[in-house]
Amino acid sequence: MVVGGSVVIVVASLFWIAARLKGKGGTSPHKEVYTLQCAACGETYRTKMALADKPPWVCEKCGERAAYFAMKCQDCGKIFPFALPTDENGNPIQQNPVCPNCGSYNYSRYNPKKD
Repeated sequence: MVVGGSVVIVVASLFWIAARLKGKGGTSPHKEVYTLQCAACGETYRTKMALADKPPWVCEKCGERAAYFAMKCQDCGKIFPFALPTDENGNPIQQNPVCPNCGSYNYSRYNPKKD
């Protein structure tokens, strides 16, 4: 009888630990809502995703792997995908992209709920 009670306590403890790990991202990545823009089709959309993969992500509209975080230029208001310029081998050639409209580095992540 004591052994049976101990087994129940151990099994219950394992379930509790597994639930705590899952809630903290142990087995299930945390998802948040992000605004993305596709460099291929220009679509800007909000999506819930985990940042397990690196960009570019697959666009929900056209299916191309060309979706990046959407950025908004604080100088001219242009919304553009945060895609790093690359050389012919696909290596980044600079740390941060510039606004394709005015060349400014003054931009932030676009959040249509705040605009």
